[in-house]
Amino acid sequence: MEKKKKPEIRFEGFTDDWEQRKLKDVYGSIGNAFVGTATPYYVEHGHFYLESNNIKDGKINHNSEIFINDEFYEKQKEKWLHTGDIVMVQSGHVGHAAVIPEELDNTAAHALIMFKNPKEKIEPYFLNYEYQTDKAKKKIENITTGNTIKHILASDMQEFEVDVPKCKEQKVIASYFCKLDHLITLHQRKYKKLKNVKKSMLEKMFPSKGCKVPEIRFSGFTDDWEQRKLKDILVNLQNNTLSRADLLNEA
Repeated sequence: MEKKKKPEIRFEGFTDDWEQRKLKDVYGSIGNAFVGTATPYYVEHGHFYLESNNIKDGKINHNSEIFINDEFYEKQKEKWLHTGDIVMVQSGHVGHAAVIPEELDNTAAHALIMFKNPKEKIEPYFLNYEYQTDKAKKKIENITTGNTIKHILASDMQEFEVDVPKCKEQKVIASYFCKLDHLITLHQRKYKKLKNVKKSMLEKMFPSKGCKVPEIRFSGFTDDWEQRKLKDILVNLQNNTLSRADLLNEA
């Protein structure tokens, strides 16, 4: 008997119960990408090879890139990833997942769990966000093995249960979180720019060694800066750490 649940917050117009489903009932294929030594096939320029390092916090990054030659790439044809497939890290930072975008259609991957060939209408981005919830993370943690390096098995993920509403509601939820991610990215870029501005201003609004005026000043200020010792500026300059004797005297 399938369990049914409802979230605490929902978008207007959705009232149906959510179903708890095993992933093997949602996807026709849940298995491993190539697992083994691929280094002999690495080339400087070739086909992008998707690895666990590229999967973090629900996204695919290109912080590091590995490329494979044509021969090895073609051998992986049956395991190529396609637009809308989901991949999950199976070793190390296990449970981090991402959806394959259009620009990575027909991509080969290494040591990832692949969720392919959905049996029904499913919004992959919805599942990707569900994997990012604390509830899903704890469930994944419960099926991990290994002490030093954590691992999860594709067979265990086949039995993994997810909470699934109708596809229309999945799409609305996924769209909402995609917009949030976009806003977060924009703010992160602004944050980085402001950090760079601050760093630059710290260098230019204080005099460099041997100079008496900074490179950049506010309008109306032209006097030279003076170089002073702190003891000539502060009335009482001392270490902030109290000794045991200080504490006894305070008492």
